[in-house]
Amino acid sequence: DWRLGGIDGLTTLERLQSLKLDHRPALLMVTAYSDDLPRNQAAGAGVSRVITKPVTPSMLFDAIAETMLPGVPRQESDQTKEQALQLRSGAHILLVEDNLVNQEVAQMLLESMGMRVMVADNGQVAVEQVARESFDLVFMDVQMPVMDGLEAAAAIRRLPDRQSLPILAMTANAFSEDRALCLAAGMNDHLAKPIELDKLQTLLLQWLPLRPHSPTERGNGHGGAEASGGIDLLHRLDGMDTEAGLQLLQGDSEGYLRLLLQFAEHHGEDGQLLATLATNGDHPGLRQRAHALKGVAATLGAWRIAELAAKIEQMAAAGSGTETLLKKIDGFKPVLELLCRRIAEAARPKATTAAPLTYNHEQITEVLTRMEQLLAIEDSVVNDLYLTHREILTAAFAMQARDLGRLIDDFDYAEALSLVRNLLAAHEANAPSPPDMPPT
Repeated sequence: DWRLGGIDGLTTLERLQSLKLDHRPALLMVTAYSDDLPRNQAAGAGVSRVITKPVTPSMLFDAIAETMLPGVPRQESDQTKEQALQLRSGAHILLVEDNLVNQEVAQMLLESMGMRVMVADNGQVAVEQVARESFDLVFMDVQMPVMDGLEAAAAIRRLPDRQSLPILAMTANAFSEDRALCLAAGMNDHLAKPIELDKLQTLLLQWLPLRPHSPTERGNGHGGAEASGGIDLLHRLDGMDTEAGLQLLQGDSEGYLRLLLQFAEHHGEDGQLLATLATNGDHPGLRQRAHALKGVAATLGAWRIAELAAKIEQMAAAGSGTETLLKKIDGFKPVLELLCRRIAEAARPKATTAAPLTYNHEQITEVLTRMEQLLAIEDSVVNDLYLTHREILTAAFAMQARDLGRLIDDFDYAEALSLVRNLLAAHEANAPSPPDMPPT
């Protein structure tokens, strides 16, 4: 352990290193304060792996296996992780997150691994859902309106038969004191934002039970050349790391572009909003909005936006004066506006001289019927289905197709279902008449 009475764990290991031993044991360090641990000093003391408390059997097994079997190729280890995740596919996960873009990022990642995901947008809703039904795991954002994650975790622990439900904190603040607060509230572990795929997979393996059944199969939804070309425009923008965003979504360029469009829609006016909060002296509101913006921007690879939002958050927390805050926000606004313009350009369909798109009645009927089925069960596969057939739907229904896309992007599945049913009814009413049969 690192924090010990007398001499601490690092000092102990450094002294062990000075002993003249014929055989040196492997050294693992265990701590609840991994963010504060000086890594260079730990490596110098011979630590081969740091295990974060609370320790689970899976964590301990992995640490010992990787330490005692250092010759195992990395590729084999990755394949084993994928196989282990397949044995947990179908797990029921509650995602508690108020930011729509963060919701979709986390939901896409979890569902790509075969998990069943339900979303709550604040802690109060999460407590009510956990009281009603059983979940295998809860991912809980910390800073949320109505009821924050710490209050929600404590309330869930007071529910009957929910004391052992794994609750993992999600926050852009990864400092040790934040982690300690999460553990004190009854949470089991911590996932820092922006989400790292490898860390997410590791936590799922640590906390999800085995489910001995065939893995759930889902489409990968990887995008085509048009989405990739649009992202190339963004890659050239200073302060934008599109490779990080694509890596997180495992190369799904269409999904990534869709998230960027949601970011522009939901955060494009944040510059003015932050200025209004600063002018009104609303430091808590300013801090919360800047915190949310920081997290989602970092997740999508918009590092310059994330850095500026983090600075505004820090200044709000420190109680900086209105004039100082407005000066910082005035420098932030044009950076955000430029990014949003570039996102719009990247998503704009390229001009073409090709012949108008053609479609047939049966094809539209088939697509709308499938969308109706997916929307009725609130399955997010409908988002990919819409993107796949967006062009023929737009050719058939013009503005109504765009309205449908907006509803689906906003996860307003109830309204989208109503619109799809209206489109389907109108489409069937306009079905071409069968040709007249010749007289016999």
